[in-house]
Amino acid sequence: MSGKGSNSVTRDGDGRVETRIDTGEQARESEEKEKNRTATRVIRDGNGAVRIEIITEEPERKNSGNGKKLGKETISRITKNGDKKEIEITTGEYRERLGTFYGFTGDRLFDGCSPWETMALYQEYYSGRSNREYVVGESIIGCEYGSNLTRIYIGEDHGIYNRNGDAVLTCGDCKPEEHIYTFGVCGSPKALEKSHEIVTIPGTAPYASPTVKGPKCAMVLSPEWTVGNVHTHIWNEKTRQYEKTLIEDGVLTCMYGNGIITVREVKNGKDDTVRIKVTLEQMLAKGENGEEGWKMKDVTGYDLNTWIPEYKDKRGRPINQEDVDELNRVMDEYEINRSVERVCHFLAQCRVESGGGFKPIEQFGDDYDTPMEDPVIRNYERTGNTLGNIPNSGDGYRYRGAGAIQMTGREPYTVFSVYKDNPKIMEDGALYVGKEFYWEVAGFYWSVYKPNSRLGLSLTKKWEIYIGKDDTYNEYDLNGRCDKGISPEKVTDIILGDEDVPEEKSLKSLRVKYYNFYKSIIK
Repeated sequence: MSGKGSNSVTRDGDGRVETRIDTGEQARESEEKEKNRTATRVIRDGNGAVRIEIITEEPERKNSGNGKKLGKETISRITKNGDKKEIEITTGEYRERLGTFYGFTGDRLFDGCSPWETMALYQEYYSGRSNREYVVGESIIGCEYGSNLTRIYIGEDHGIYNRNGDAVLTCGDCKPEEHIYTFGVCGSPKALEKSHEIVTIPGTAPYASPTVKGPKCAMVLSPEWTVGNVHTHIWNEKTRQYEKTLIEDGVLTCMYGNGIITVREVKNGKDDTVRIKVTLEQMLAKGENGEEGWKMKDVTGYDLNTWIPEYKDKRGRPINQEDVDELNRVMDEYEINRSVERVCHFLAQCRVESGGGFKPIEQFGDDYDTPMEDPVIRNYERTGNTLGNIPNSGDGYRYRGAGAIQMTGREPYTVFSVYKDNPKIMEDGALYVGKEFYWEVAGFYWSVYKPNSRLGLSLTKKWEIYIGKDDTYNEYDLNGRCDKGISPEKVTDIILGDEDVPEEKSLKSLRVKYYNFYKSIIK
């Protein structure tokens, strides 16, 4: 069974959220097709509380096959057999049964919604959670209509593990009888309207009674988990394509009973790893000699004929809270904020590489519009360069340095474009990256491109956040080496890709200075 669906979420000036769902045409067991028109609003008050308003117009309900009219009557019943309690599900309105059938594991926040609508609302409701974990094999999942929880398994892993050595799952890991087995008894009203096998199974304490009897779980699952915005993609050797990493707020729908399947507990639980958050005050702090804090220069547009950027104000502006929020998001996403050492090394390199935010796109000296014939730019295209640029092609200018760490060259731009699934990164090069990905490209370069480049990967395989293991050594694993006490001079060598860059170009002493400065204010 398959169906097409789309949704859009819009906000008005008061923060109200309206979700519009187009459910399309969905195959049904009966020959007739019904269309529901549903309007939904998710309203948040000033304290963060959520109220969901749903207005639904439904066609008149049909009689069930056994001649009983589905409506408000409740036929569910509880019987006692000695000391055993048994729940038998036959038919009746699902909402009416909730008072007697306590065994199901799901949250009831979105009862009454279509599966597409529920998935959209679930994402809206839960997308604000922070510190979302990667889901690994043997994590616990549950269906809102299932009597029992179960574990999700991974047959052949993708070669990516968390720091506990557990295999990380992708959004494609959702095949019945391979990744997901049974949720026990199905309590969906849709299941009760169909022919089904009645089974009696033990319930999962504390969610269900000792014995549950009803329709057997029959999974007809959507082709992949739905997740919010994630930046880690894993190469699937079988499908020969990248798949999104499954995170703990992933949602899967069962088209048999319209049930929503969610992750209830990630194996080994939340990690207690420290996550450093820098503050606006720290980013505005002056140096020991009175140097100003971060000063950002916003790219508002650019000319692809001249390859010259347009700035809102060439004098720049002080960094603001929105900038710091994005920095913290990137450091969390790319695991840079797991220790003070990582954060201080990262900020010191970014501070020098991009002039503390003043150079989102590479320029030399005070020349805002670095010409294409600049000798440094031309040097990027020399024969035998290690940047992947094609000699005498214009690549040196198109893929010049951009972002907080000035990522340079066709090869890393190509990987970043594939990683983000965004061809505009290659089309507009440094101009686009400096405008849209100032912080993110730095996190990517630090935690993805540099350490994975040491592994000699091709451009089509396994470029993701590098998670080293204790028994391996990767000289470009910047996070791992920061944890082991690397010097800022050595970090500079790795970033520049050359140990012999002279001081006047490497500015090593300035990078050391800023590393020590951030060590003094970030704890």
